[in-house]
Amino acid sequence: PVSNYLCKVNFFVRSRLVVISMFLTIGNQALGEEQSDDSLVFVAPEDMDEGAVMASTTRGVVESINLEDRTAQISGYTYDFGDPNDPLPVKVTMLNSAFGAFELLLPNMKVEIVYGETEEIRLAVTLQQLADDAEMEIH
Repeated sequence: PVSNYLCKVNFFVRSRLVVISMFLTIGNQALGEEQSDDSLVFVAPEDMDEGAVMASTTRGVVESINLEDRTAQISGYTYDFGDPNDPLPVKVTMLNSAFGAFELLLPNMKVEIVYGETEEIRLAVTLQQLADDAEMEIH
């Protein structure tokens, strides 16, 4: 069925984003560049192969959550958070914590999200809750 196909596609794309991140993190460490465990590094579009997906970061406000489909509407865009048993799950962290879960998101929360975008959907990679007074522009 279509849902199984989308699940396999989402896993493939999300795993490509994580593999690219891990490869560059290891490369940066080999060159002696320091990097925090929480940061993700992605390659430039011209250095990607055909199957790669460009990652972006944005900030927004959670408008709604669909626990059954594991999607969230954030500032007008729908983000897919994948299967909870995915071997490469989306990392969600709550404010003032190193932990979190998709199920803890609430409407009106401010968040920063790293995602990959296909023609059909935005796939969440990481999501961090922001303080209520956080600026929404990324500097």
